[in-house]
Amino acid sequence: MDDKIVTAFAEDKIDDYFTVEDESEFDYDVTFDVIDDTAEICVLATDIYENESQECMQYDYYELTFNYDYANLSLEDIITLYLDENHLNAEDVAYFYYNTVNQQQVLYNGSTTMLAASTIKVPLVMGWTNLIEEGTVNEETALYYSESLYEASMKDLYYFYPENSYVPLTFLMEHAIVYSDNTAANILLVNYTSYACETFREWFVSFSDEVFQNPFILEIK
Repeated sequence: MDDKIVTAFAEDKIDDYFTVEDESEFDYDVTFDVIDDTAEICVLATDIYENESQECMQYDYYELTFNYDYANLSLEDIITLYLDENHLNAEDVAYFYYNTVNQQQVLYNGSTTMLAASTIKVPLVMGWTNLIEEGTVNEETALYYSESLYEASMKDLYYFYPENSYVPLTFLMEHAIVYSDNTAANILLVNYTSYACETFREWFVSFSDEVFQNPFILEIK
């Protein structure tokens, strides 16, 4: 979470905290940590006599980060609010939403070419799903997790599997999508060619009529 959001939240709550010397001036430090889906914010207050007092409060991470009136706002309204609050240019953003229950679809800047970041995880997992359907691999296939593939994420893979070990394919697919786990995605990406007859990029671009020969993109195999 943005440090400014954490600090602003702490300042809003600081009147509820016990201070070691009433009416005295004090400085404070804010710490923020996320464990699973719980955010913990701690405020350490130090008064002019160097006495210290610390209070911690826990919140649902997603409610704290995205606190909107979901019951009365459409998805488009929520995204517009988020862009405005974070001073983002709407023309620099593209998104697609599909509800598998009621088939609701929302598409914004759908024909605008964007350089993918974590959105690459969706077709990456689709590619592995195809390999399972073809019988090339199965749900119990384990992929090697080398330490060079580690990349920090909100729910890190190292909580579950040590580096230089084998991780079940379905576990990697779930964590890449549900938690946007970067390490899981890296493992899926580098192992793809070992099981498919083409690189992930070759398979992925087959769905597009437009391919950009950007040197940076060409490094992504």
